[in-house]
Amino acid sequence: LPAETAGGFIRELFPWYYLTLGAVSLIAALTLVVAGRPWAALLAGVTVLGFVVARQGLMPAINAARDAKQPQRFNRLHQVSVIINGVQWLLLGGALVLVLR
Repeated sequence: LPAETAGGFIRELFPWYYLTLGAVSLIAALTLVVAGRPWAALLAGVTVLGFVVARQGLMPAINAARDAKQPQRFNRLHQVSVIINGVQWLLLGGALVLVLR
């Protein structure tokens, strides 16, 4: 997609991405607590915190940097968001491994 189209699409998509995966992770964490899987629940719970931080703090800062045409700040913040998201997927994978053991 052209940059302007992609930017608008991402701004519409990512709030829902963070909200949906945060809610699913919260449900998973609570279910794992009830199931007596505290370590898996902890991993899922940490991902919930990551989604809250990304949606409520990082995403607005990324959008502000883009709007202010601050490419270095945008790139740095975007890189942080990618790292957080990667760690979240690793944590959820770890929770799944713990559940399947």
